[in-house]
Amino acid sequence: FFVSQAYPFWLRNIHNTRKIQGRLNDVSLLLAGHAEREPDGRSLTPRARRYLDETGRHIRLCHILFWAGVVKPAAADRFEASLSILATDEGLEGLEQRGALTRSEKLLLQGIQPLYRHNTVVAWIMASFESARRQGTLRDSVGLENAVLSQLTNLRGTCASVVDDCAAPMPLAYVHFVQVVTDVVLAL
Repeated sequence: FFVSQAYPFWLRNIHNTRKIQGRLNDVSLLLAGHAEREPDGRSLTPRARRYLDETGRHIRLCHILFWAGVVKPAAADRFEASLSILATDEGLEGLEQRGALTRSEKLLLQGIQPLYRHNTVVAWIMASFESARRQGTLRDSVGLENAVLSQLTNLRGTCASVVDDCAAPMPLAYVHFVQVVTDVVLAL
């Protein structure tokens, strides 16, 4: 029974992992495609370049913080640290030193439970999107707002699915019950 459940669990996690990556790529593509251009139509304006660079940093930070909050170090890890170190205050300090987040962002994130820090970054992406749209940094088109916000909320939902799947282990009483049933069947 457990082996038969392990493969679908693995498939679900692989699927959700790819969906997370896909939603982040979709948001990046939508924003880059609608960024303000110079009169030549090809190159970005300096304002659009700054916006896309900042949003790209937030997208990478969201991805890092999500997996840092979800991944737990295993006892059998051959490495001295795992990705989960980035969920600690020491990890946030390292991310700040490497330019992945600013000092004010670090201070805000320290007050949030590590498992949910990525949601805060998603909210930052949403807020900066709305600001860029109002300022004209993004060329507005029919459906842009709906498309971007839909991708971001789908991202949040997929991240929550990963967390839910990992937080729903098999109850110990059920494991014992299956063991007793198996023993009885073997004895018979």
